[in-house]
Amino acid sequence: MKTNERVLVYGGLAVALLLGLAGRLPEGGESRALATGSGLAADAPRIATVDVLSLVERMISTDQYKSQRESFEMEEAKKLQPIAEELKKMQEEAKDLKEESERFKSLNKSFLEKNASFQQLRTDAATQLEAFNTRQVGEAYRLILDAAAQMADGLGYTHVIASKSGSVALASKNIPGAVQEMLARPVIKGVAADDLTERLMKSLKLESVTPPSAVVEPEKSQTPQVGGGK
Repeated sequence: MKTNERVLVYGGLAVALLLGLAGRLPEGGESRALATGSGLAADAPRIATVDVLSLVERMISTDQYKSQRESFEMEEAKKLQPIAEELKKMQEEAKDLKEESERFKSLNKSFLEKNASFQQLRTDAATQLEAFNTRQVGEAYRLILDAAAQMADGLGYTHVIASKSGSVALASKNIPGAVQEMLARPVIKGVAADDLTERLMKSLKLESVTPPSAVVEPEKSQTPQVGGGK
């Protein structure tokens, strides 16, 4: 086939395709038809609420999570035990020594060095424990979000908002804490029937779990003192 014949054939084919396509489009407003002809439309929103924080508090208060924390705390305490026993022995020996004696001075120097190591290990243990607790909270949070999303899908909800429920009285004694409590309640008014908290609580078998009523600060051990010498 010659070059000019090939151009004519391909050109005729292109025209035929364009004519066929034009025949399928509605007259006028072709671009509008293409833009709006997908048939997609947003469904009317159906919104549910969940008190995620209260569910997380309950989940990490279960025996499963508490036993994991206790085991981790015990392991960290075991790391501190040997050096704590050494410090105790130094204290016992120092009780019968005079402060001006060379033995007391040497013992006191060793005690201070050993105690500095003990305090660093104790700080490291507290950091590890905080990281472990944070991982537990993160895991509980993920599990509850997954359960909430699955339940919402089954009930036909399009959106789920995490919002603190219950009394609106602020428990914090400082401004930053009060602000956090307010931010935890993005939903000012809702419908009780659309709150999934109780249903999730039963689904996750958390209804019999008692969450902590308040956060208790861990007791800080006093720095051991060598002395009591005569």
